[in-house]
Amino acid sequence: MKIWALRHDTDFIDVRADSSHFAYFQTFEGETKAKDWKPIKVKPIDIGIYPWGNAVGLSSHIPVLDRTAVDVLRDLLDDNAEILPLDCEYAELYAINVTNIVDCIDYEKSEYKVFENSGKIMWIHRHAFKEEKVKMQHLFKIPDMKRGCPYVSDEFRNRVLEAGLTAFRFTCVWDSEEQ
Repeated sequence: MKIWALRHDTDFIDVRADSSHFAYFQTFEGETKAKDWKPIKVKPIDIGIYPWGNAVGLSSHIPVLDRTAVDVLRDLLDDNAEILPLDCEYAELYAINVTNIVDCIDYEKSEYKVFENSGKIMWIHRHAFKEEKVKMQHLFKIPDMKRGCPYVSDEFRNRVLEAGLTAFRFTCVWDSEEQ
């Protein structure tokens, strides 16, 4: 089993919201947003320079997917995230608010740096996960890094690859076979 960091491929288009929403997007830390959600207007940057993909860059900790990607991944998203519509005149886009926070880091086997003032993880150089905690987790974040990029399972990654979805970038951060 492998765990992958999910990011957006920077060779594809990004979108931006106006600056008044920047602070709001920083509050995406695992708590629900759906109840009060009103679609936020986003605009593509560098349109015509980069191609559109099924994943769109907005923030490293908030995946943005188009309708096709949501449809392909819906069963893996539903219990792990909220699918929040964005207001974009060029594409049907959704912010994916990952609400599945899993306390699964094996701190004894991981290599990481912590913030001195809080003791929370600043970055992880070498990931180690508790296999029993991540076995059926397809999309999640960890408590110490709720504003970090989400993690996904092999099944999630394979579904993206098999469907030919574009603009997803996966980095293998842990392989249970290499423990």
